[in-house]
Amino acid sequence: MIRILKTDLFRLFRSKVILAFPIVLTISLIFSMLFANVVDEQENQDIPNSPKVPGGIVCTIGDPDKLDRNNPGLHYNDTDKPMQIIYTEEDGVEVNITIQPGEAFISTDEDFKSRHVFVGLTDLFDCLYDGFILLFMGLTIIIFSTCETRSGFVKNAAGCAIDRRYMPLSKMIVGAVALVMYTIEFIIYRFLGTFMECLFTGRSFYWTKLPEGDNGKFWQFIIVCVLIHLAIDALLVMMHELAGNRALGIVFAVIFSFGIFEKLAQGVVYLLNHFFHILEGFDINKYLLIMNIGNGYNDAAYHQNIAIILALVYLVAGTVLAMMITKKRDVR
Repeated sequence: MIRILKTDLFRLFRSKVILAFPIVLTISLIFSMLFANVVDEQENQDIPNSPKVPGGIVCTIGDPDKLDRNNPGLHYNDTDKPMQIIYTEEDGVEVNITIQPGEAFISTDEDFKSRHVFVGLTDLFDCLYDGFILLFMGLTIIIFSTCETRSGFVKNAAGCAIDRRYMPLSKMIVGAVALVMYTIEFIIYRFLGTFMECLFTGRSFYWTKLPEGDNGKFWQFIIVCVLIHLAIDALLVMMHELAGNRALGIVFAVIFSFGIFEKLAQGVVYLLNHFFHILEGFDINKYLLIMNIGNGYNDAAYHQNIAIILALVYLVAGTVLAMMITKKRDVR
């Protein structure tokens, strides 16, 4: 097992397939910089013709009785003299506004946003629940596995291995290594893109914190996402061992990453409910892996316990079936 794993890892880091992910990240980084620069220029052109002032908006109030006095960002001048409003924002910038009688100053975060580029933990790890890394991990597993069949590696390895059931297990570990590697690369590129955007637009970097008390929930969610990726890793290896076809494996990788299987399942449940009144009130989204995590850890569709159980079932089933298929099939 150790020898097979060492050989697979050696082949992985010498293969060209792992270069596809950083190339795509580099291209997306270049386009995002161009887009950020264009958007920043348009915003700067719009500011002179808008009622915006530093810190918010100044407007004339026709009916003061309709004002929401409970809004802490609202300042209304109901005197007959100019009113000066002075306060300091989170980044230390002082806002000094003078409003005339009958005018109101409404504090907004638009000016604050225009001065900063925001990034936080949810931005660094969103690749784990939007299907982006899942797609490249799946393609890496399939292309890596089919390359060994074409090069005759399987025959040589099968002759040396004590138990051929270890071979798909080694591929799953390779998929897990690719998952970790791609996640680290994504985080590095996200930071790089953020600092480049700061450089090109002249804005400041701002670290967005998670809401108070959400740190534990967020990291539990990330662990669930990793577990789901490992489960799909095992399923893809099992399908490769069963079919051994690169084109079919790539199709399955794309279907898994875009959640096409799950959308079809939603469609079947809807048709059964609509035409035959079967499964009325049944929420199938609870039992779909990608749909479960697709909108983040605060989404109502996210059910952590169900996702963990399903991921473990798929992981164990995929691993066992892949090892059984490899043990029984002939080496080609």
